Amino acid sequence: MEILSVVAVLALCAALFWLGFRVEPHWVSKDARRFVCNGQLLNARGEPQSRWRETRIVVGDDNELHVGQKKYLRRKETSWTVSSRSEAPPRNREIFLLSGVDEDGLPALLALRLPKSSRAIPTLEGLLTRTRGVRPSSPDRGTG
Repeated sequence: MEILSVVAVLALCAALFWLGFRVEPHWVSKDARRFVCNGQLLNARGEPQSRWRETRIVVGDDNELHVGQKKYLRRKETSWTVSSRSEAPPRNREIFLLSGVDEDGLPALLALRLPKSSRAIPTLEGLLTRTRGVRPSSPDRGTG
């Protein structure tokens, strides 16, 4: 009976560990100008340069996104602009691409992954509209 208890506790710990990595961080302020989501740095060709990290975003008065990502216990702040939205995102997710420069001053991209129901999506779409000067397309994703 004691061995069964130990196995049950270990199984519960493993399940909680798996669940902790499966849940993505997400928070949006009431005005949707500050939010937390996952972000991944990409090079100019779109190849991943880092893993998905918790990313804090603040929309500035200049319509730039001030992004903070924690790396090695330090938070690095950079400025980005919204450049595009994914036409075929993963299920129940939306992905936006931001353009800017990396630590070396080279052109880079940052992919933001948000839940489909996030209140931050209209804010990012509005910034995309201002960047392009046109209304962003809303592709039919089989809803409705």
